[in-house]
Amino acid sequence: MRASLGAFIATDHLTASASTTLYATLTFPGGRWAAVEVISGTSQIEKGARSLARTVQQIDTSAVGEPVLKLVVTGTGPTATLPDGTVTCPLSVIGP
Repeated sequence: MRASLGAFIATDHLTASASTTLYATLTFPGGRWAAVEVISGTSQIEKGARSLARTVQQIDTSAVGEPVLKLVVTGTGPTATLPDGTVTCPLSVIGP
């Protein structure tokens, strides 16, 4: 798995507006990819999910496919799947 941290979404051949960024894009074997947003706290989960959805909507998914995962990472907070399918989890779930 390759991660492009702090990259514009145009990194890894994704097309979006120049003003739209993701915290990270993850590229998996076979060209599958995930979009990641990192926020400071649980009160920002919904805002982070909306921002992530807006960014993903601007990507030419006919060229790169839909993301296999939309993830909002928090410092602390729940692990849950939001109504739109976005997953949220604290950093401790994905790292030491």
